[in-house]
Amino acid sequence: MSDAIFMLRLEHGNTARLLGLLEDQLHRLESGAPVDGDLLLLAHEYLSGYPEQCHHPKEDLLYRLLQRRDPLAAEAFADLVAEHQLLAQRTQRLGHELRDAVGRGKGPDGRLAANLREFVELQRQHMVREERDFFPAALRSLTRDDVAELDHRLFDQRDHLFNTESEAHFERLRREIMALAADPARQHGYGSSRSAHDELALLRQLTNVEQLNRALSASGFRLVACRSGGYSLEREGHWVMDIPDCDEGRAVWAAYYFVKGLKQARAPGP
Repeated sequence: MSDAIFMLRLEHGNTARLLGLLEDQLHRLESGAPVDGDLLLLAHEYLSGYPEQCHHPKEDLLYRLLQRRDPLAAEAFADLVAEHQLLAQRTQRLGHELRDAVGRGKGPDGRLAANLREFVELQRQHMVREERDFFPAALRSLTRDDVAELDHRLFDQRDHLFNTESEAHFERLRREIMALAADPARQHGYGSSRSAHDELALLRQLTNVEQLNRALSASGFRLVACRSGGYSLEREGHWVMDIPDCDEGRAVWAAYYFVKGLKQARAPGP
């Protein structure tokens, strides 16, 4: 699998967790409970930053590579690229509404609730189709040179929400996301299954390579440290991918989501 597509899938996971936080605030709004306006503004700041300025351009580049390699296959996903502009417009509109609501000091209203729900559902539907259809189509059609170009141009552009370099600014947002994941009573709608909660509980326990390898033992995957730095993921003794030099915890999570992404890509579509 392309490292860049792997990272795109990781970023989808980050965005999905953030959307879960928005859904939690939306549920509070719809039930008449107090809403945290500052938290909503911080979430919007992230959504109008990294996804719009970096994540979607990555996917646009992936589309152009697919278009160059297999124009017929690419035609099926032209609307996904157009949706990036629509998502940017909806994100901008949502920001205006949030700032207006917080500025008035009266809190969000019913109109904002409807727009927030529409925004969350549009984001989720968009990511689901990319994961289910677009990424697998790209992996089937792109050549090794295409994949190498993609990885070279995109791999070093990292997500700011779950990135130690941005800890100070988004610390509260990450803290709230983890609190939500640990409390199934606050989880609503899409992605709120018990299995998702159990998976997050497992991830919190995977702090080192030994724990990860025990968790992956049945699948044949194993993560090993490289003498030259970084880590290598193997399956039954055969090399699968390299993880650049990073701390052990980050390498463990990267390997876990890589294996999960492989399983999802191989699963039959609906």
